[in-house]
Amino acid sequence: MDVDGFSQFENDSLTCHGKTSLFENAVPDESAALALKNVFFFLGLIFRYPDEIVYNEINRHMKPFAGFFTEYGEGVPPLPPISELQAEYVSLFVNNKGFVPALPYASSHIDQGLLMGKSYFKIKQVLENSGFRLDAAAGELEDHISVLLESCSDLVFSIIENKSNARKIQTIALTLHEITSCIKMWIDKFAESIRAYAAMDFYKISGEALRNFMENTDQIYHQVLGLDQNSQAITEVNRWG
Repeated sequence: MDVDGFSQFENDSLTCHGKTSLFENAVPDESAALALKNVFFFLGLIFRYPDEIVYNEINRHMKPFAGFFTEYGEGVPPLPPISELQAEYVSLFVNNKGFVPALPYASSHIDQGLLMGKSYFKIKQVLENSGFRLDAAAGELEDHISVLLESCSDLVFSIIENKSNARKIQTIALTLHEITSCIKMWIDKFAESIRAYAAMDFYKISGEALRNFMENTDQIYHQVLGLDQNSQAITEVNRWG
């Protein structure tokens, strides 16, 4: 994939700015949006380093998300003890005898292995323009998979907050599509690397569920925005990627 791949998504999306009419019939489904917000946030948690707070939150939400794993994964993955999950996380996403089996940074995939390359700064700018600010204590770059998923969660919540503002919904939907399109560029490789190197099922199943979920986001956005499957807005949105 060429170095400017993410730039293409960014430039394509700009062609729709200012066309409020594309979303004038959007009637956000608040229930669907809340569900989507929670899914993005939970997936972001799963791909954060599982310190005690993160681990406890994941554990607390495993049962409510059983249906999600059944639909998009291979059943509910067993959650290992925290020390084992931490070791697995490090071996997959941080360092495994001198290499990283499943790099969790978008730019490393889009920019052919280069961390903090051109794509990183473009992603960072998209997030900043959306109002998303990464906590300095987070310890991760803006293009880390967990951060991108959390930003999607925030954007979906913004749709609810601005459900009566067609122009604002358009801006949010454009940004949401930019970020999810970016993730889709490398999610197959990411999930396949997890499956190849994970010793336990938790990240294997979670990676597969994430991949399958991302493949369905366009259809899910139809429902969240309250737009007909064949509306011009959806035709335009799908054209961006």
